[in-house]
Amino acid sequence: MKKALVLLFGILITQITFAQRIDLVSYDVEVGFNRAWSDTRPLDRIRRSAPSDDYFWSVGYDASMTNYYCGIKPEFAFGDFISADAGLRFTYTESRYYRNNSSYFYWLFAEDAQNTTYVRMNRIDQRSYWLGIPFDVRYTPWGIFEKGLYVKAGFALNCRLATKNDVTTSSGDMDKYSNDIADQIENPNTFAVPIWLGVGFQFGRHRSACIELTFPCFYAYAKMSSICKAKAPGVGLQFTYRIPNWKNWKNDVLLNH
Repeated sequence: MKKALVLLFGILITQITFAQRIDLVSYDVEVGFNRAWSDTRPLDRIRRSAPSDDYFWSVGYDASMTNYYCGIKPEFAFGDFISADAGLRFTYTESRYYRNNSSYFYWLFAEDAQNTTYVRMNRIDQRSYWLGIPFDVRYTPWGIFEKGLYVKAGFALNCRLATKNDVTTSSGDMDKYSNDIADQIENPNTFAVPIWLGVGFQFGRHRSACIELTFPCFYAYAKMSSICKAKAPGVGLQFTYRIPNWKNWKNDVLLNH
């Protein structure tokens, strides 16, 4: 799949390089989300001594990771069928660690020569905030200014701004450990590069509205959560509104439609 992505990007970049016309088409405002089927990461402080802790007996996935994002990007046309965009995107990542086959697990809070302290917990919630530069290449078979389907490929260069960890213990008398345990949890990587493909449909007045299925989303180079790991490519949905650059749209849209 990675080779296919590289080949697709190569073909699209070649088409862009030899395009005769380069126009600013629009300013694209986007909102969307994607979700990755995930499993728990092997955290060093979690005790795995009971049969219920063995992942072999687990049914389904033990974690979840969802990315919500919004952004704005100028879109440029390279000829009649290919366009590319790049801009700024803010992403909020929400992930959760729990046990599918047990209502609790044990966290190693402290250890010395005489004593070892474990805290019984129900789940860990991690929220991270990213600022990134997304890049997409879009191919529209019927033309950039026409209603219809399109396909795209893209990636984002994300930088993590902040992360907050929340811990839920199994009883009230253990809540006093929550803040300290949250500080013991590792943060995600500082930089992350998710990669995706997508198919969408542009419609509406001046073909300004786009709705698309983003699939697959790859996270091999995007550790966007330190408590769970994507086990399969993610899937998402995105809505884009293209604010037209009227100087270049008027001939194609206002006069011909």
